[in-house]
Amino acid sequence: MANVSFSKAYETQIDAVHIEGYVEFRVVHGDLTAGATTEALDIPNFPARAYPLRGRLLVGAYFTGGGATTCTAQLGDSGDPNALVEALDVFSTTALGSWTLTLTQGVQAEGASTGYVYEAAYAPQILFTCSGNVSILTTGHLTGQIHYRRPVHR
Repeated sequence: MANVSFSKAYETQIDAVHIEGYVEFRVVHGDLTAGATTEALDIPNFPARAYPLRGRLLVGAYFTGGGATTCTAQLGDSGDPNALVEALDVFSTTALGSWTLTLTQGVQAEGASTGYVYEAAYAPQILFTCSGNVSILTTGHLTGQIHYRRPVHR
């Protein structure tokens, strides 16, 4: 599985026991190399023991070319591809330059008698689905963010 072309995490300690931050990533059409109508790209740099709060995508240039007529992007993980952002039309999005948010609040930490239980290894992905092979796209790029919370001590 391929990775997105850029990914970096930014963090701030919000209290004595929590850090909040976000992973920002970029996908360009050349990152999509599958000879299939779908491709999931891993988003690296997501911290261990963190859980996502929300996700958002910003389409900088429409994904087009190669005979494709539709293309969407979802943000989540392999078990729930649209957990953070449902299928966003990245082929003919009407508001370039506007972040597309969802009301999904992400995967919350579960409360237990011993405190919060964080997911050991959340592995975010962005899933592209196009009308033709994703590798035929000739233009397009987007930026995404996944906001998260994690304990101070890993």
